Amino acid sequence: MRINKYGLSRDIDEPTKREIRQRCGFWCVNCWCYIYEYEHIEPTFENAKKHEANKITLLCWSCHNYVTRRIWSKDQIKELNKNPKCLQEWFSNGILWHSPICPIIYLWNNVFINTFNIITINNKSILKIEPPRQKWESFLLSASFYNDEWIEVLVIKKNEIKIKNDNWDIETSWNTLKIRKWKWNFTLIIKNEWWEKIYIEQIDMTCNWNRIFWNIKNTFSFETINGTSWILMWITYDWWWNLGWIKINRGRLTM
Repeated sequence: MRINKYGLSRDIDEPTKREIRQRCGFWCVNCWCYIYEYEHIEPTFENAKKHEANKITLLCWSCHNYVTRRIWSKDQIKELNKNPKCLQEWFSNGILWHSPICPIIYLWNNVFINTFNIITINNKSILKIEPPRQKWESFLLSASFYNDEWIEVLVIKKNEIKIKNDNWDIETSWNTLKIRKWKWNFTLIIKNEWWEKIYIEQIDMTCNWNRIFWNIKNTFSFETINGTSWILMWITYDWWWNLGWIKINRGRLTM
């Protein structure tokens, strides 16, 4: 923990961080990179007496390095901060990873190894992996995630990630992505280990008139809101597991 000459710690409180993220569009204000740092614009951290959200911006490591090495001036960053590139479009985007290794997916109490069609609801693919076309190319991850009002919040299309900027809050680090609908209401939490192991720790979404929910407390439910639905998933109990279609007719499956 670094402290400046006024006794101010590098650690920024969560409400201030959230205000910065919301103003900046959740990602680097210059290049849309989803891994970022909090950069004090004016005054610099060395001369700051407190953390003021309107005087701090989001920069990825690469862009931050340009500022540190004085290749970019603080005035350039001020201009970027006024009109972040993320907010000039309806979404932010970036590339996840490039790996010839098929990622292992951890979803609820299940582990998917060398599995391609992971979640399908009423013939709509929610989460899948495509094998590489050539041996040296990458496996391709695709996913569509929604909130509980059936509003699309995150799309991954062949390793390219797009996140809508009208989410209430998006928090990212090198290995974690959290999308919040409200302060304690998580729409999605994904953690990863270099994108070779992907943990979907929490989700609360509605898609095709069906709601699917699980959280870190090992609660899982799938609810049909209108009619009959089929969900393809692994079913795991204490002593056996199986892959199959589950039929739900105007009801709720809780496990």
